[in-house]
Order: sequence, then structure tokens, then C-alpha cells
Amino acid sequence: MAIVKSTKKQESLFGNEIKNSVSKIRKNIKEGNQKSPLEVMVYIMNKSLEDQNYDLALNVAYKVAPYLHAKLNESKLEVTNLKRPEEMTDEELQIFIGESKTSSSK
Repeated sequence: MAIVKSTKKQESLFGNEIKNSVSKIRKNIKEGNQKSPLEVMVYIMNKSLEDQNYDLALNVAYKVAPYLHAKLNESKLEVTNLKRPEEMTDEELQIFIGESKTSSSK
């Protein structure tokens, strides 16, 4: 296998061609002359459902979902094992009530 080295000038020209192509595609999409990749995927998903090709529709839906639905941010969940009020001692109830008042005022 031969290794082909490209010059900086060739890489620059190739990069410019890609940028120009992307610009043309974006312009065509804005003008309505070309569908976006997302529009094509949604069309395929809907057409597959109409044709009862559920495997394809599900596969496309799975791939389209991240672009159509908001991503959930990672959230911190702290779980505390609480007793029911009737199981708590007087001291535990006082602490719980005090913490509830503090956290509800924030």
C-alpha cells in the first residue's frame, strides 16, 4: 500500500471546496431548493409507517429523535431513606421539621 502525502496547498484547496459545498447546500436548504438531512429522515420515517414497515420506521425514529427532542441534562439526585412520621422519634421529627422549613424557604 502506497502512502500518498498531500501538500498544505492541496489540503487548503480541498478544505475550501468542502466549505464552499456546505455553504451552497445551506443556501439551497434556506431557499427551499433542497431538503435537509433531517427532513429526509423524517420523511422516510413517516413513509415507512404508512407502508407498515415498522422496523425501518423505528430505526429511523431512533436516529432522528436526538435532533427533534431536547436532551436532558444530567441531574443530581440525592435519595434519603426516610421513616414515616409515626416511626420517627421526637428528636428525628424536630430535625425533619427544621430541615423542611429551611429547604422550603430557599
